[in-house]
Amino acid sequence: MSPHQPYIVWQKHGIVAVCKPFGMPSQNDPSGDLSVLGWSEQQLDCELHLLHRLDRPTGGLILLASSKDAAAHLNRQFESREVKKVYLGVTEGIPVEPEATLSHHIAKLPGKNFVRAYDKKVRHSKPALLRYEVTQSAGNLSLLEIHPETGRRHQIRAQLRTVKLPLVGDQKYGKGKPLPYPGIALWAYKIRFRDPGGQEHTLCVPPPADQPWNLFEF
Repeated sequence: MSPHQPYIVWQKHGIVAVCKPFGMPSQNDPSGDLSVLGWSEQQLDCELHLLHRLDRPTGGLILLASSKDAAAHLNRQFESREVKKVYLGVTEGIPVEPEATLSHHIAKLPGKNFVRAYDKKVRHSKPALLRYEVTQSAGNLSLLEIHPETGRRHQIRAQLRTVKLPLVGDQKYGKGKPLPYPGIALWAYKIRFRDPGGQEHTLCVPPPADQPWNLFEF
């Protein structure tokens, strides 16, 4: 199984979990490139509902639903923040604090696909909150376990940039070199949710053994 191809991780109770490779859009976009949604519908030969999105350069777990009932059930959990997601990120630099909570206000720059994290509320901004923990380090690189408490667009990337911890390979929010694949060092590692019957599930997929992930143990 290629680490740069999508694959189905789990499928039960009308819920489908897919491992999204770096560089693949979550849903159809103007590029016309095959999306996670499109690929999954081809594989399962049915209409699916995308429950949340990952940025194109981010890889990892993403959930879809094969029925309207399952989609409605999961959407309620996302809206109430019952779904818990954990990301892994490799940053340039070592955080001063091994554990920290980042609280900012996120606002999109007019006419640009770019957001900025501010310390105070500004016009059209929304609160953004995440927690991180440094789990390993290699030279000047740190592996963070990231727990977003809100789901703002580009939130993790923008907040880490603001505290001078840009993600490796993220040229939009950092100044480092690109990675040898179309992605950044941000991986949707773990997700916890309840199925329509009320049973809790925790799914986990480690990142591929590519640069810079191969510098750390999983």
